[in-house]
Amino acid sequence: MVDHITQQNAMLIQKLKEHELVHSAWYFNSKVFAIDKNDRRYTFDIYDDINKKIRAGCPR
Repeated sequence: MVDHITQQNAMLIQKLKEHELVHSAWYFNSKVFAIDKNDRRYTFDIYDDINKKIRAGCPR
């Protein structure tokens, strides 16, 4: 089984990597993940407000 990343998820990862509070971002098992500067892991989808989610500190 092969897991292909969509263009929207690739764009989301790029936005996350460019965000000032994000340390890293990646795609795994059909999900987009990011780790902030405080080492908290988040799961994102294309409709999430990145700023709101990270500033609230709600990983899921």
